[in-house]
Parts: sequence; C-alpha cells; structure tokens
Amino acid sequence: MQALEKLNAMSDKAAREVFLGICHSRAWGNAMIAARPYVSLDTVLKEAGDVWQLLGHGDWLEAAAHHPRLGEKHGDVTSLEEQRSLEPSAELKILNDQYWARFGFVFLLCATGKSSIEVLDSLKARLKNDRETEVVKMRDEIQKITELRLKKMLETL
Repeated sequence: MQALEKLNAMSDKAAREVFLGICHSRAWGNAMIAARPYVSLDTVLKEAGDVWQLLGHGDWLEAAAHHPRLGEKHGDVTSLEEQRSLEPSAELKILNDQYWARFGFVFLLCATGKSSIEVLDSLKARLKNDRETEVVKMRDEIQKITELRLKKMLETL
C-alpha cells in the first residue's frame, strides 16, 4: 500500500497523531484530516500550506510552543535530526534567551542544511524585527519545516 493510501485509510485518531507530530496545531491537524482523501503529494502540500496561512496567531503560537530552541540537544527526535548540523554555543543560548524575552516564543528557522553561523546570523537579524513581523516570519518558517516533515512522512509511511 502506498503512503497516501495509508494516510487516507487511517482512522482520524491515528491521522491526528501523525499530523500533530508534523505540526502541533490542533486546528491545522483537524483541517488536514478533514481534507482527506489526498490524491498526490502535491495536494497534501498545497492543503497544508493553504490551511496554515489561513490560521491565526494562536494556532501558529501553539505549534511554535512544541518546538525546542535551536541548538538545544533535547526535544523530539525529528527536531534534533533537523538541527544536527548546529553546534550549541553560549552565543546561541544568549540570543535565544533575548529572542524569547523580546517575542515570547522560541526562535524558529528551518535549520535543515544550515550552518551554525547561518543560524546565528538569522537570529541576530530577526531580533531587530517588531513582534508582528516576527510572528509572520515564525509562521513561514514553521510552514517550511512542516513541508519537509510531510515529505519525509510520506516517504516512510
């Protein structure tokens, strides 16, 4: 059975676990369940992006709350794998703390394939943003992370 067929055939409960493991927004997960059946990877990705963009701040912040801080070596296996190229540093910890104090949520960046220097540079630049701009940046980064996770899930399901 192909991955899409498995996803489409799952119970709502099982699909909810899968979707919340990818992006921990209950509203997003429920919308993804309701949109089944999917006919292609492209339809899954389009639905995921469309739904994500239509959600509100509370939904985006709910998802952000389930991401570990970049560079920390604890959290879910998926997040740790995505951050494997990052080296924890005192500077990253300080900047993460400043970001949290300024915005009230973790700094999120689709870190797959990015060096520690690239992450630090992005963090420094984004600390200059106002909160509204940063909420949109965070939303867009979660969407990138979600797309990567969806693709991986459909390769391994």
